[in-house]
Amino acid sequence: MGHGNRRFGPAPIGYRPSRWRTELRIEWPDNFCPWNYVPPDLDDRLRDVVDSAKDERPIQEFLQEHPGTLGFIAAGGYGRWVWSRPRFGAEFVPDFLVSMRCSDGYRWFLIELESPRASPTTKSGRQSAKLTQAKSQIADWRIWLRKNIGYVHRELGFTHLDAECQAVVIIGRRRERSETDRERYRALSEERLTIMSYDRLIDMVFTWELMAERLFEKL
Repeated sequence: MGHGNRRFGPAPIGYRPSRWRTELRIEWPDNFCPWNYVPPDLDDRLRDVVDSAKDERPIQEFLQEHPGTLGFIAAGGYGRWVWSRPRFGAEFVPDFLVSMRCSDGYRWFLIELESPRASPTTKSGRQSAKLTQAKSQIADWRIWLRKNIGYVHRELGFTHLDAECQAVVIIGRRRERSETDRERYRALSEERLTIMSYDRLIDMVFTWELMAERLFEKL
């Protein structure tokens, strides 16, 4: 069941010209996503795509059309940028790369999408083969970044991106779990790696919709 209609117009909610916003748009302008703009009913539309998807490809296409959706993963900061399928050399292509501007520079997020019908755990609560594969891909990206960090900064222009940045795997749907299974699920995430369901991403979008709506009401 959806969260209902939102009173949003086509322009970014609360968007006003200012020096810092102008400066932010200079960096990678084609990838800039205003943090305070949420398209109407974005959470409902994302849920519809996830509900009907047999694998991650329709979700990838939706997120390419609405890249700001993934910007909600980066909480805080002054601006968001999203790249779809950036190339790390000839070998590696993450699904998405997200950047957030903060007081000490930029924070980066590597995003790996898996099927909403896959599970991060087995029936016994152990890590699934699909999640193991996703983690292995992220490990490969980190190795490549360590070996090529100068190229990443000079040629690709990804300021401050390094191999120790946060990575996020989005996989499966939320389901009822026993307390033991919940503890095992939480243990899947690590210091620089977050495992989350598509339902959690939908919840993040809904939360930002509420925040934007409150900002709209104050204008």
